Amino acid sequence: MSLDLLRPSRWQRHLGMGLVLALLASLLWYGFFRTVETVETEAVRRASIENTVSALGVLQPHRYVDVGAQVSGQVKHIAVTVGGTVKKDDLLLEIDPALQQATVVANRATLEGRRAQLAEQEALHDLARQQAERQRRMAAEDVTRQEDVEAAEANLLVTVVRIWAIRASTRRSTGRW
Repeated sequence: MSLDLLRPSRWQRHLGMGLVLALLASLLWYGFFRTVETVETEAVRRASIENTVSALGVLQPHRYVDVGAQVSGQVKHIAVTVGGTVKKDDLLLEIDPALQQATVVANRATLEGRRAQLAEQEALHDLARQQAERQRRMAAEDVTRQEDVEAAEANLLVTVVRIWAIRASTRRSTGRW
């Protein structure tokens, strides 16, 4: 089957464009005349104007302050009463610090673990550096295979990347960049 038979002729393209334009024009025409506003009228007379608004909801006091906290946990002690007056720097409530203390202890343990991993990788890096240097010297004397030299250099690069990863992970956890 020829591709020319599947391609529409010139008059078919013009007919298609005309149909699309006619459809768009009719939709615009319908949308324009369909949105007709109705206006309420009233005869002129003397009277009082009353405007009533209905609403659902909860009434709030005139002077209302939301109090938020940067921490969450069990409330240990509430130092104010409902409706009481508070001043700047007054203690409102006390939160039990046990949850935050446990988080600090866990984060310190994680940090110490990462420091140990870093020390281990730095030691492995020193070993990999020594092995790579040894393989290079041996390659200069032509007493080792090129494959062993490449493996030692790749091992050196792997230890460098692991050190970078541990340092990045530690910075992300501590927020220190």
